[in-house]
Amino acid sequence: MKRFFRKTVALLSSAALMLGVVSLAACEDEVKTLGDAPYASLAEAVAATPDQSIAPITAEQAEELLKNPDRGLRMETYITLGSPLQSYPGDDENPFDRARRMIEKYRSDSPTVCQLYVYLSNYNGRDLDEAAFGQLKEMLELFRAADVKILLRFAYMAEKHKGASYRVIKGHLEQIADFMSRNSDLARESIYCWQLGLVGLWGEGHSDDKFIWFLQGRALLNTVLKLLDEDMYLQVRTMDIYHYVPLRYRDRVGMHDDYIIDDLNDKWAFLPADDRRYQAMTEKFRLTLNDGEMPWGGTNLGDTEDGRSLDAMDGKTILQRIAQNSMTTFSLEHNYREKEGAEYSMYRWRTEMTTASEMALIGVSVNPALIAAMGGTMSIYDVLRYHLGYQLMLSDYRVDRNVLSFSVTNYGFAAPLKMNYFGLVVEENGVRKEVEIAAYCKEALTTGETVRYRIRLPDDAVPVGVRMSNNRNSTDTVRFANATRYEGGVQYFA
Repeated sequence: MKRFFRKTVALLSSAALMLGVVSLAACEDEVKTLGDAPYASLAEAVAATPDQSIAPITAEQAEELLKNPDRGLRMETYITLGSPLQSYPGDDENPFDRARRMIEKYRSDSPTVCQLYVYLSNYNGRDLDEAAFGQLKEMLELFRAADVKILLRFAYMAEKHKGASYRVIKGHLEQIADFMSRNSDLARESIYCWQLGLVGLWGEGHSDDKFIWFLQGRALLNTVLKLLDEDMYLQVRTMDIYHYVPLRYRDRVGMHDDYIIDDLNDKWAFLPADDRRYQAMTEKFRLTLNDGEMPWGGTNLGDTEDGRSLDAMDGKTILQRIAQNSMTTFSLEHNYREKEGAEYSMYRWRTEMTTASEMALIGVSVNPALIAAMGGTMSIYDVLRYHLGYQLMLSDYRVDRNVLSFSVTNYGFAAPLKMNYFGLVVEENGVRKEVEIAAYCKEALTTGETVRYRIRLPDDAVPVGVRMSNNRNSTDTVRFANATRYEGGVQYFA
């Protein structure tokens, strides 16, 4: 969000903290018994407290968790395609220089995701040309080289630029689909998730008289979702927009809440917590990718002169909002240190300490072993950056009569929904091999859940470790919250 809304947006919601159980019932083809074939596998949700048969991660190792892909605190930058080539429309800064500046500015915060606004303002009313696609390709390549994934949003409308008609948007989407097809490897390796964007100021869906949601909303969402690969998620800004998502696509459409403050019932949120529908929607969003950001530092409530300052918001309340909405990413660029020398809300949280028991009292999932390793306390800022998205820990390891069993617990705020593959690494007669764990279901590992895996081993197989990744051939692998060796994408059991 480039600035605040100046209009109240009608949104959905309901009351109360919701950390309900999403078990293996969310997964298709659930197996009830362990088969006899080599490497047959079984997964079951359990309520047991994880043991330390696989040592938990140490304080010295903890920052390695921040390198995990497709999660965490994120940056934000812009590119306005065409001529003049700019970052934000009307700004003089070169967009590639700005992107590099953001990467350097936030290096110490270890982000692996950046929200990229791609403004098509210079092409409102005409086709995108090769210059535009060359600029877009260069930006995707820049972030791929930096090992940073992109949260992608296209937009037209800014303070001095009008919105586009549906005809223009549809034509550009067809061109973008062709570009993504021709550059499929680059798109897959650089884009983490899409945001709908396209309509309204900053792509937030409001203040645009060129687009009529009642007549064109469903067609727009259908066009965008058909463009995306089946394993790519989309986010929308308001519940009003979500209503236009075709039913067949709703399992991969989450939300981005661009106005998170320390009032769970604020009317500009995606889901004010006092709305009767809040509980059902937060449960639904446990199985989608979701993003959030606070208002800019230096602003007041409601973007008014007499509203209360939002520069020192309560971090625990905001953690509740983030956890309740299963957020995978959250903005570093808003209300942190966007202005040189300023110390806004998130910056203050770096010295505001809490404990695992205090977080449990307000319904926020944290890893107690990690907090214990750090001396029993953790800053609000660290709770946020370590627990956004997934944080997975191995435990309960044993081998009994050729059956391997171990558990995975997710202490993060969201399931590892981009991790489509889970493999077991073994040695058979001195030869290392990797076998897919067929019982794995990413949707079962929602926040706070523990899943126990049982795998039948051949007589000559020795378990070595596990590897979780975007897909079998991907190098985007998960570092588990364990002290054992992590090498080549493999988390070793010992």
